[in-house]
Amino acid sequence: MNNSAASYWTEIEKKDYDKAHSKLSMDQNPIDPTFSQPQHGAGDDSSFPTPDAVAAAAVAASNAANEAGVQDNKYPDNSSQHSQQVHHNRHQQQVAAAVQQQVQQQAQLQAQHQHQHQHQQQQQQQQQHQQAQHQHQAQQQHQQHQQQQAQQQAQQQAQQQAQQQAQQQAQQAQQQQQLQQQMNIPPVDISRQSGRPLSSSKRAQQNRLAQRAFRQRKELYIKDLEAKVSELDASKVTIEALRQENLQLRDYILALQSRLIDNPQGVPTPPAVYANPGARAAAVAAAAAAAGAGDFINDRKDDVK
Repeated sequence: MNNSAASYWTEIEKKDYDKAHSKLSMDQNPIDPTFSQPQHGAGDDSSFPTPDAVAAAAVAASNAANEAGVQDNKYPDNSSQHSQQVHHNRHQQQVAAAVQQQVQQQAQLQAQHQHQHQHQQQQQQQQQHQQAQHQHQAQQQHQQHQQQQAQQQAQQQAQQQAQQQAQQQAQQAQQQQQLQQQMNIPPVDISRQSGRPLSSSKRAQQNRLAQRAFRQRKELYIKDLEAKVSELDASKVTIEALRQENLQLRDYILALQSRLIDNPQGVPTPPAVYANPGARAAAVAAAAAAAGAGDFINDRKDDVK
């Protein structure tokens, strides 16, 4: 009798039990599907369910299964025990599968969180690298601009010096022409006129005229020499002043380059010649010409006498 009941359960009632159990498990939802969904942000650790929550879900599923097993009392005793054992095994399998699925989801969420963190770090590193490149380019542009300005100033100074030299050469050429014209004055003719000896008064007058012309030529010659010497002294002073200015500009450029390499924000104070090139040289030349002109004139006058 028991064997027939068991066979009857295994063949007919087992199908009905499976249908009822599957419908009951779907209606009562023993496993909460919300545990597989994040409740917060992707990178928040609070989105992972705790072990207590998983245990509570398992207990709820077990209670639902026990309630479902009450309906099996209409079957014989041996069939009821068999169905309870099968239901218990299935319930344990479902709980284990749910726990395993939840662990896998937690691992996936942790991997996503780590991937997002690494991606953010890479973006920050790229931004820092781009900022460093922009700063380096700005420094290079600033240095190129300063070098261009220094080259332009050097060209302007060279042009000014060339113009001054051309003017001085033109003045010297004009003075030389005047001196040559003055030196080419014909001497006074003191020869006899119409074959008769000159009177004493006429000879004295010719001598005075000759001496006057000689003195005039001598004074012009002395003045020309004085002008040339003063120009030479002024040129020497100008050359020395320009050399000093070039040294100052060279020191300033070297200091500027070192400051820009060590500290891009620190720029040294430029020298006075950087703001007004040539003014100091002109002042020094004028002072030297005024101081040395008087002594040179007196010495040359003494030599001529």
